[in-house]
Amino acid sequence: MNKYTYPIVIVVCFLILGGSILIAQNNKQNSIERQAQLKIDAEQLEKEEIASQEYIKDFEYAMCEERAGDAYWSYMELNGEKDEETEVITAATKYWNEAKEMQQTALDNCFRQIYK
Repeated sequence: MNKYTYPIVIVVCFLILGGSILIAQNNKQNSIERQAQLKIDAEQLEKEEIASQEYIKDFEYAMCEERAGDAYWSYMELNGEKDEETEVITAATKYWNEAKEMQQTALDNCFRQIYK
């Protein structure tokens, strides 16, 4: 063996060790970045899910209002007199009040179903 063998072996070992450490650090950094991206993606998905649920509730809210309004006018058509030409309904105040109460009850029941 010549006098340069040991120093060359030592240098090669240090190069291999340094390269291994560099690769390990690079993998660690990539892993950290992937975890951060997964967290961001999960948060975005959660925000989209919340927005979707809010959209559905808004739609259901509008449907509650429409059904309650339909019930109100159906009740008034049954209990009042409708002028077919002008489509104006006339009725005693009692019926208007009862229709309003029925409308509010229908809204309350519908909203209870949505927001339970």
